[in-house]
Amino acid sequence: MDAGLVLVQDGMLQGYLAEGELDFGLNNLGMYWESTARIRLLGEAEEGDLDLSMFVDRTPLTICAQAPMEYLVEMFGKLGLRYICVVEEGSGRVVGVVIKKRLVVWLESLKG
Repeated sequence: MDAGLVLVQDGMLQGYLAEGELDFGLNNLGMYWESTARIRLLGEAEEGDLDLSMFVDRTPLTICAQAPMEYLVEMFGKLGLRYICVVEEGSGRVVGVVIKKRLVVWLESLKG
């Protein structure tokens, strides 16, 4: 497991839910809710909702899409991150997410 859900509303980053936390919430907490229960990731949960908002990182680290790759690699190395959300300069709209494991595989392929 190395990915997750990037939570976006109107193009703006609202949070990030790592795959491990999502898996834990659905498999361990979800067994206590009906299969038709709504899953709440953001906002106030209503009665009967499976509230997974406690697992959402509401302030994930971001990097500008125009930043040099060296900055990204340095952030992963020095901060020990698993992922970084990539945003558009100026507007802050989400462009994507970089997962450390996938970045390492890509960097290794460049050595080839």
